[in-house]
Amino acid sequence: MIFAAQFIQLAIAVVLLHIVSFISFTPFGSVIRGTVELPTLEFQIGMKLMPLVSVGIVALVFNTLCLRNVDASFFQVRSVALISRGTCT
Repeated sequence: MIFAAQFIQLAIAVVLLHIVSFISFTPFGSVIRGTVELPTLEFQIGMKLMPLVSVGIVALVFNTLCLRNVDASFFQVRSVALISRGTCT
């Protein structure tokens, strides 16, 4: 169930990126500053990025598995801590 929700979130992000890219090349694109061009996929660059992507995926999965039995208030405190740490650095 966890993986399905993460996949759906990723799919929605990709669809929205394609919609914004399409809109940026239409007359309504003046709302968006500049044009949004989708990058081309290259196999060699993808293979070089694979270790970084896999570490991120493993970290996300372990984070989700470790926090699945924690109360909801812990998530709220944790998110405030992450936001404050990001703004202070």
